[in-house]
Amino acid sequence: MDDDFTCITKLIDIYIMYIGLVRDLKRKNLCDINKPQTVMTSQEWDNNLTEVLDWAPIQSKTASFLVDIGEYTIAEDMLNEVITTLVEKYGKDSKELCEPTYCMVNLLFKKVNKKYFSKDKQYLGRVLLSCGYFERGTSCLEEAKNMFENINDQQGLAVALYMLGEKNQYHSDLSIPTEMFNKSMGLCSSMFGKFHLNTARCAQLHGQMLWNNWTNNRKPEFLENCLVLYQQEVEILCEVQGDLHPNTVRSREDVIIILQKLGRDEEAKKYQDQQPKEHSAL
Repeated sequence: MDDDFTCITKLIDIYIMYIGLVRDLKRKNLCDINKPQTVMTSQEWDNNLTEVLDWAPIQSKTASFLVDIGEYTIAEDMLNEVITTLVEKYGKDSKELCEPTYCMVNLLFKKVNKKYFSKDKQYLGRVLLSCGYFERGTSCLEEAKNMFENINDQQGLAVALYMLGEKNQYHSDLSIPTEMFNKSMGLCSSMFGKFHLNTARCAQLHGQMLWNNWTNNRKPEFLENCLVLYQQEVEILCEVQGDLHPNTVRSREDVIIILQKLGRDEEAKKYQDQQPKEHSAL
C-alpha cells in the first residue's frame, strides 16, 4: 500500500513540475518574441550539441516506447536518470525537461490506472471464474486468483478463493483449503458485508468440505464446525432472501440433519418448525 501511495504522490509531483515548465516556457517565449533571431552555422550547431542533449531525447523516446509496451520499471529507471542528469546540467526550469517529465507523467498514470482500473483484466478474471466452475482442475481459478491479486480486485479474489477451497476440499492437507476459506470469508465480510450471498456461499462451501470429510473420518469437531457454518448460511439467507426462499429452506434442512446427527433433537425441532409445512427433514 505504501508503494501505491508513493506512486500516486510522485505522479502528482511530476505533473505539477511539468505544468510549471510549460507555463514558464510560454512566458519566456512571449518575452523573447521581439528579439532578433540568430541563425547558427553548421559548425556552431555542431559545437553546441552536447553529449547530454544528444542522449537525453533518445533515452526519453526509448522510455516512451517501453511505457507503451508495459515495461514500466525499466522505463521509470531510464526517465529518472534522464531527469536527474538534465536538472543537474540545466536546472529544474529548463525546456529540456519537458519531454522526459511528460513521459514520466504518462508512465505513472498508466501504472496507477493498470493497478486500480484495469477493467479488461477484471472481465477476464470473471470469465476465468466461470470456466473454473466447470473445469476439473484448478488452472483457471488459479489464474483468476493471481489476476485479481495483481489488480487489487478484492471482491474477485474473495470469490476465487472460496471456489479454490471447494476444488481442494479433499486435499490430503485440509489446512490448505481451510486457509483459502478463512481468507475468503474475511474478504467477503469486508468487501460484500456480513449479509451477502457471496458471504453465504463461502460459509456453505466451507461447511460442505467439513461435512464431506466427516463422512469419511467421523471426527466430531468436523461436524460441530460444519454446524456453525451452515447456521451462518441460514442466518444470511433468511436476511437476504427470506425465511421461505428455496435456498433458505435447503440450508435449514442441512442444519436440521446435522443437529440430528449430533443427537440435538430439540434444537433440530426448532429449525424444523420454521420449515414450510409441506417440507420435512429427510
